[in-house]
Amino acid sequence: MPGHKIILRKNSDNFGVKLGNTYLPVEGSLIPYLCDPIWIEEGVTFEEFFNIIMKHHEEYSIAFYSHLSGVPLSDFNEEWSKRADEITPDGMQKIVIAWGNIAYLEEKELLDKDNSLEIPWLPDFAGLGIDKDGRESGYGIEFTPLNELKKYPMELIPDTHIYNIKNEEKLVCLERGFSVYEVLSAIFYEITFIGSPKERCDKLDDIVTQVNEIDEGFEEESKSLDDILKELKIDKPKEDNHGK
Repeated sequence: MPGHKIILRKNSDNFGVKLGNTYLPVEGSLIPYLCDPIWIEEGVTFEEFFNIIMKHHEEYSIAFYSHLSGVPLSDFNEEWSKRADEITPDGMQKIVIAWGNIAYLEEKELLDKDNSLEIPWLPDFAGLGIDKDGRESGYGIEFTPLNELKKYPMELIPDTHIYNIKNEEKLVCLERGFSVYEVLSAIFYEITFIGSPKERCDKLDDIVTQVNEIDEGFEEESKSLDDILKELKIDKPKEDNHGK
C-alpha cells in the first residue's frame, strides 16, 4: 500500500493507517507495519502511546527480543499500572525520539570526492527540556520508571545537525522521518538498557549508595547528593517505585 503512513491521533485508542483522506484503525499490533513511516499528532502523551503498545506486549516481546535484552514487556505491567508522580524533574518538558548523532566535522569534510556524506542514523529515546541556564538540554531516562513518563508529551524530531568542529557553527541540517521499527526499537532499547525494572532499581540503589559514601567524605560546602544526581540527570529514587 504505497503512500500510506501509520498515525497516532490525540485521545485515540488505536494507531491508524492513513492513505490520502482515508483513515483505518489498526486493531492489532504494529508488527505488520514495521517498515512504514509513522507520525504522532501534537499533544499525544507517552501514556497514550504506550497504553496501545502494552495491549499487545506479548507480540512485541517476541519480535523485539534482542532490543528488549530478553526482558518481556510483561515485567513492566506492575510499574506501568502506577500513577505518575506529580513532581516534574527540573527542566524536562517532553520525551522525544530523535536522531542521536549530532556530527562535528570540518567544512571540507562535508563533501568527499563523490559529493556525498555518510551519516550513521541512530534513533534515540530521551527527555528534552530547558536547563537552569535557559538552554535546550537532553535528559537520560534509562533510570526513570515508565509510569513517571506517562504525563509527558511525546514528539518525533526528524532533523539532525552537523556542526563545524572548530567553532561549533552549524553547517547543515538534515531531515529524515521515522519508521515504526525505528521508533519502537529506540524505546525498547532504552527502557531495558539496565535490564528489568527490578534490575534497574537495584542498579540505581547501588549508584546512590556509592554517591552517599562519597558525599559523606565531602566538606560541608561540597555538593549534596541531590546536586550530584541533578548533574547526572538521574531522578532521586522514590520508595514506592522500589516496591518498599
